[in-house]
Amino acid sequence: MTIAKKAAWLALTGVLVVGAIYLYERLRPRPHTAQPNVQVLAPLMIPGLDRQRTVRLYLPPSYANSKERYPVLYMHDGQNLFDAATSFLGEWEVDESLNSLAQARHLDLIVVGIDNGGEHRNLELAPFEPFLPGLLFLPNVDVQVCLVP
Repeated sequence: MTIAKKAAWLALTGVLVVGAIYLYERLRPRPHTAQPNVQVLAPLMIPGLDRQRTVRLYLPPSYANSKERYPVLYMHDGQNLFDAATSFLGEWEVDESLNSLAQARHLDLIVVGIDNGGEHRNLELAPFEPFLPGLLFLPNVDVQVCLVP
């Protein structure tokens, strides 16, 4: 076997191994890890695009007992932010990190996580097609939580 054939064989084997690991990680059941102060809203329709998105809210620990208004951080790929069971290949642990910061540094904010569009994700996040879902969801989310105007 020539060196070129050996290299091709090794490359193909590597691709197959990586593919198998990827499939295993995607298909195996994962536990829910979202903290109790994360809420999942019913899917919202995106006007003009005829698509729905799930919106996930992180509310700071002080939210339940407060009348304060909170700053808001909007994030894409909402399914990855808070819960290993819904993440693509691992949770980003935004809720755990913000709960720690709220306790240690009194950093209280709301996170609005907008799930990506699956097969539309790359087009929606590309510079030639603006990412509209966040802007279109604003009125729906404002009604449900106390946001800083």
